Amino acid sequence: MFTFVRALGPRSPVIGLASRFSNRYQTNNYALHRRLCTPDGLAAMADHHTASDTADRLQLRDGYYDVMVSATNKSPVSASVVRRIMDDEAAFRRHVRAFVDALRDVVLPWHAAWMHEPVRWTAELFARACG
Repeated sequence: MFTFVRALGPRSPVIGLASRFSNRYQTNNYALHRRLCTPDGLAAMADHHTASDTADRLQLRDGYYDVMVSATNKSPVSASVVRRIMDDEAAFRRHVRAFVDALRDVVLPWHAAWMHEPVRWTAELFARACG
């Protein structure tokens, strides 16, 4: 598990290790700005890559808080992964099994105890899917 932080200055990891990331947004983990609540603005924020570019271009300011306000799970079958390993079923199964193993081995800090059941459910789902 990682806390993704933009490489603009020091940030404290909330959970796991701090992992530097070049995009402004790593997932769809951003809130909307009132200037973006238009059809064009919402379309520009539909993907975390285009959202990062749009926010940079508009010179929006982000707020960073060293508290956990949400958690997201990078699916082992996300579009970026599937595109790379779709032609090798054995590699794909190894990838998913490694994801399951990592979930089963994760140690959560006390303030993330609410994540135990969702993490277990996610591991079980992918373990069953992988066979």
